[in-house]
Amino acid sequence: MLVGVIAVRLVNVQVVSSERYLAYGDSQRDASRPIPASRGSIYDRNGQALALSVAQLARRRGSRPGRAPRAHRAALASIVDVPRSGSTPR
Repeated sequence: MLVGVIAVRLVNVQVVSSERYLAYGDSQRDASRPIPASRGSIYDRNGQALALSVAQLARRRGSRPGRAPRAHRAALASIVDVPRSGSTPR
């Protein structure tokens, strides 16, 4: 009796419902979604960092690009070896 139940189920899956299972499998396999790529740091042969990745929060509402607060400009100027006078926005 168990063999008969298994045989009926096998015929149902393989013959009767095969199109439905194929469509279900295709819908799971063919979906795409964007995956943001995180960048890594780049080092020279001596281990000195040439380019670093820095996590950045989203801009706050109402801020304008290139108009960073004075403290931020000073901090960035010291990191990239630019004089503070050269770090003012234009």
